[in-house]
Amino acid sequence: MAGDQCRIWPPLLIGYILNSFFAVYCREVVLLDSAVDSVQKPVLGWTTYKSDSKNGENENLGWMEATVNKDGETLKTYSSCYVKTSNVDNWLRLPYIPRGEANSLHISLTFTMRKCSKLIDSTNLQQCKETFNLYYFDAGSDFANALRPSWDALTYKRIDKIAADKLFVDNTEQEYNEESRQIALTSNVRGVYFAIQDEGGCVTLVRVKVYYITCPNITVKFGFFPETPTGDRDFSVVSQKGTCVDNATQKTELSYLCRNDGMWYDFPKGECVCKPGFQGLEDTKCTACPAGTYKWSEGSDACEDCPSYSNSTEGSAECMCQPKYYRSPGDPKSKPCTQPPSAPQNPVIESQTATSVTLSWTHPADLGNRQDLNYRIVCQKCSGDVLFLPGWTGFNVTRVTLSRLEGGKTYEVIIYSENGVTSVSGTQAQSVSVNIVTQSLGKVMNVRKLSIGPKYLTIGWDIPSSMKSRVLQYQIRYYPRGDEASAIMKYSLTQNFTLTEFMLQTEYIFLVRGETQEGWGEFSDPFAVQTGNYGSTIVGVRRISIGPKHITVAWDVPQSIKDYVLRYEVRYSPRSQEQNMVSAYTTHQNLTITDFILDTEYEIQVRCETSNTGWGELSEPLIVQTGQKESASTPIGIIVGSIVAVILCMAIATIMIIILLRRNRPNCSEKKDCDAYTHGVQADLARVIQYPPLEHHLNGGYGGLTMPLFPSPGSVHSSVRTYVDPHTYEDPNQAVREFTREIDACHITIESVIGGGEFGDVCKGKLRMPGHREMNVAIKTLKPGATEKNRLDFLTEASIMGQFDDPNVIFLEGVVTKSNPIMIVTEYMANGSLDTFLRNNDGKFTIIQLVGMMRGVASGMKYLSEMGFVHRDLAARNILVNENLVCKVADFGLSREIESDTTEGAYTTTGGKIPVRWTAPEAIAFRKFTSASDVWSYGVVMWEIVSYGERPYYNWSNQDVIKAVEKGYRLPPPMDCPEAIHQLMLDCWQKERSHRPKLGQIVKTLDKLIRAPELLRKQAKPRPHNFIDPSSPDMSSLLSVEEWLQTIKMERYLGLFQNAGLTTMDKVRHLTVRDLLNMGISLVGHQKKIMNSIQTFRAQTGDGLQQNMAQAALV
Repeated sequence: MAGDQCRIWPPLLIGYILNSFFAVYCREVVLLDSAVDSVQKPVLGWTTYKSDSKNGENENLGWMEATVNKDGETLKTYSSCYVKTSNVDNWLRLPYIPRGEANSLHISLTFTMRKCSKLIDSTNLQQCKETFNLYYFDAGSDFANALRPSWDALTYKRIDKIAADKLFVDNTEQEYNEESRQIALTSNVRGVYFAIQDEGGCVTLVRVKVYYITCPNITVKFGFFPETPTGDRDFSVVSQKGTCVDNATQKTELSYLCRNDGMWYDFPKGECVCKPGFQGLEDTKCTACPAGTYKWSEGSDACEDCPSYSNSTEGSAECMCQPKYYRSPGDPKSKPCTQPPSAPQNPVIESQTATSVTLSWTHPADLGNRQDLNYRIVCQKCSGDVLFLPGWTGFNVTRVTLSRLEGGKTYEVIIYSENGVTSVSGTQAQSVSVNIVTQSLGKVMNVRKLSIGPKYLTIGWDIPSSMKSRVLQYQIRYYPRGDEASAIMKYSLTQNFTLTEFMLQTEYIFLVRGETQEGWGEFSDPFAVQTGNYGSTIVGVRRISIGPKHITVAWDVPQSIKDYVLRYEVRYSPRSQEQNMVSAYTTHQNLTITDFILDTEYEIQVRCETSNTGWGELSEPLIVQTGQKESASTPIGIIVGSIVAVILCMAIATIMIIILLRRNRPNCSEKKDCDAYTHGVQADLARVIQYPPLEHHLNGGYGGLTMPLFPSPGSVHSSVRTYVDPHTYEDPNQAVREFTREIDACHITIESVIGGGEFGDVCKGKLRMPGHREMNVAIKTLKPGATEKNRLDFLTEASIMGQFDDPNVIFLEGVVTKSNPIMIVTEYMANGSLDTFLRNNDGKFTIIQLVGMMRGVASGMKYLSEMGFVHRDLAARNILVNENLVCKVADFGLSREIESDTTEGAYTTTGGKIPVRWTAPEAIAFRKFTSASDVWSYGVVMWEIVSYGERPYYNWSNQDVIKAVEKGYRLPPPMDCPEAIHQLMLDCWQKERSHRPKLGQIVKTLDKLIRAPELLRKQAKPRPHNFIDPSSPDMSSLLSVEEWLQTIKMERYLGLFQNAGLTTMDKVRHLTVRDLLNMGISLVGHQKKIMNSIQTFRAQTGDGLQQNMAQAALV
């Protein structure tokens, strides 16, 4: 129902107007009005209840409906006037009122009340009242009747006792009272009943009105707020969210507070702004910009007229340029549209030499109404060596000089005029061209091959007599035939050039030209040279001797490659049976073969591997006929001797088996778990012996007994070493049984997964062995679905680990192989891998603690070395740390035993990945791993410890690391590294492996430093000579960029450096490869040459080591 506007107490209204810009009146929503119902209904029909009268008293008829005339208006009223009746309890209940959206309801009562003092009878006077009570009852629906709710004060909630301000004495002088009350509504109740109780007064209800107040809907600051009911208490406020008007964007959320008096409180929060293309109108509307105007940004600003040469449609955010006019992306929208410039005018050749030319021109006639004119130069047929001054693009002077042109050639130079809209116009820039013909400076003649060898190729040439005293240097350009894109430039000061890096069996094309004061001359005619294959053919393969059980062959090596041979490969197989081919390797020029079939024709070929060319070609095949089987008529003496020898060997083997069983398996319960292998014959140190096929070994007649196919010097069959390589066993499971302890899976409890390995999860758990205390262990599990090879590799690592017992080597508790999953159980290292532990505790340890960690690693490696064991993958990630900071060597997946042919020993790999940053150069180049290569790796681990887990060689590529180390680069000392420690690192990184310290010496050195900590006080200083080529020129004395570029013969790029603002060497020293690419230097060879020189300059001026390693020299 529509209601009257709210009435605000004048003082509040004045205060509101002073504090609020938006003075908007509230609105009443009327839910019941008896004055309206008096017109619309014949009777009001409200429900009444009366109390009974006592005998002799006037009858109590309760509330009675009547009609009165008030101010000319006919109103239906209710009266209750029983002042002479005792115990009056008359109730009047209004109809059910639904609450709608109200939070509270107001009830306004207009009534008259008779004055009790006019009564003469004192009894009546005592029971007469001048008040009545107002109640309400919450109801979810209209359920009331004559009995429900109960007519008592306990059932209803009393609002107030209403007293009259004005009382009348007689009916002719009645005065009207008006009272209003507010109630808060329960949130889950849909409606309410109001009730009035008379207890003995004389009261007439003239008008009853029930309503609630709302803050009316309003649009302000481009936000619309809907009509909002007020709160449920005095001075309460209701927050109402708003929405932006059409064509406006909300910047922050809109909200407005509705006060209890129905007025909006101050300004709304949040912000709406008009979209681009729309302007604000009185903060209530966003209207579209008229055609011919625009508004680029959000806000309430007014639209602006389109700039020159542009127009727009209604609601445009920007004006579109007219045809053939454009706007640059960097131009403001208010700037007029413009055009590209016309072509440059009047080009002329100001000066010219044999190798340079200076051109000039005048500005275009039409600048396109812009001031950002610039020029771009394109030289047809110019090489990348040509230098443009002041540049080839982006300059606005009308003169350019081209230098380093070739003599005797014709060039076309095109001059383009451009401005800020050229690139967006979609049309070709206007230009003018000039043809230039240079004079010839002379041509190199008679390029020829002077000498050639396996690692060098020398060419020479002649020059005209007119050039002999004028040539400054020569440029040699060469490339493999058909691959000119990979051409390389070299320089020489003499009339010959020696090339040391080239591919064999390749035809190379050479071109040479000379440089004089006037510039570069013409290239010579192409000259082709075919390189040979100096490692290709072994000659003179011949049989030296042959017997029933051996064939010895020898061969010759060409003298030219003899010094470069690393090893030989001998391939042999029965003739026409290449599928049965066997390969054997040796470093000698002969080989004895023992595993062959008698009475068979064999084909034997040899090839060699050299340090500069790799594997060569196979020799011509040598055909050898093996001998026949021995006849049955063997002399009786030989037979008897053989029987005695066999019996003697069996007796020795039985004794060895018993010793081995007692030594390795004192607690075995089953014989098959205690089998050992028999004694093997040590390999001949002078040649490579190939063992015969499996059936020739003593494997079949000893109850399943197996033995290593290649007995190791460190096994029980030899007293030289104690380590046995599990890979030499025919049955790897036998090695597991010999060197590990089987644990019942029921004694192991897995608690959590702490990592992942190559074969499966790594877990933390408990080991509870009978008779032993419970202990924490690490458990490696073999993942489900693993292949048989995975299983054997997994157990091989266990059989390696099981042979070690040292405080600084990870200890194997045992294995689980008789149930799934298969497990390896080791001691638990609480702090995990050393590299991660250091990174997580950066800077938290003293130098003595760090040296103690180094000492632990060195001690463990010393033990392994003395066992005859090469780790091959020593790095901080493979060192584990326990809770007491004890470091222990772990991860033996890449390890092998040392061969016994030298005291240093070496393991030769056949491929696979190598951890380049930790590996010695000889191990990378020749796959030769020794204890000395482990010492190199240990030096890198020392560096990792002092740097708290930093990555060695930072972010260099592996190829760059290999080349840098080969050239003499060594890692610089980390921050706060003692000089004594860094010197020990450098000793470990000696190129000659025999010059590196032994691991035992390293342990003694570290013990000395720990006992005398004063030796650790001196800090190491960066050593530029450790990573700078000693032959590099002194760059620290160079004063200008031009002088520096001339020194490294890169002055062709002077213009690019000047355009980039690189005018001093201090700016040049911070360049990166990416900077060179952005400048336009795209040739990789030139990038490397410039960056190498910059790195040298950094180091020679003392800040090379402080530069990020990512900017280090390209190698």
